[in-house]
Amino acid sequence: MSRPLTVLLLAVILAFSVGACGKKGPPKPPSEDSAFPRSYPTR
Repeated sequence: MSRPLTVLLLAVILAFSVGACGKKGPPKPPSEDSAFPRSYPTR
């Protein structure tokens, strides 16, 4: 492969891998019956 084609291929691969790490939607607050935060058990 030629060097420009290799660089372009690497750039596309990096763009897709970074793009897959984005958030899927707005954050949702925990529900009222959520078990968190809770205290840690003591010995």
